[in-house]
Amino acid sequence: MKKIIPFLLLFATFYSFAQNAALDPAFGNAGYSVHPHPHTAEILCFTFDQNGNIISTGLANEATTGSVYRLTLTRTDSNGILDTNFGSNGKVTTPIEYSEAPIRIAVQPDGKIIVVGETNLGPTPISPGTYIGFAVRYNYWS
Repeated sequence: MKKIIPFLLLFATFYSFAQNAALDPAFGNAGYSVHPHPHTAEILCFTFDQNGNIISTGLANEATTGSVYRLTLTRTDSNGILDTNFGSNGKVTTPIEYSEAPIRIAVQPDGKIIVVGETNLGPTPISPGTYIGFAVRYNYWS
């Protein structure tokens, strides 16, 4: 009996940490949404507009030989389907300086989108470059 108690306690520990979650097959493609891009893309943050659509921002590698990243916005409906009427085929790319990385995104009550982050002014012969902050506001009609 004493040998069973530790086993039961161990089993109870694993059972208590079990999570009841599964992919939602109605979202995107069998539970996930993929945003194709010519190069590597990375979503860093997202928010919802007044209609429940998902506005996400991230960076896309625009250079095939280096690490030049461009601020990129995408819009999907609440089911994760890319809205190809948003920007150019569902994406808005904004070059600010040498390379951008968004940190936060918000939708104002009037529907305008604010993105803040950091941008690199470009590498020099002796350093990887200087980073400065940026704020961008987009007009947006949902």
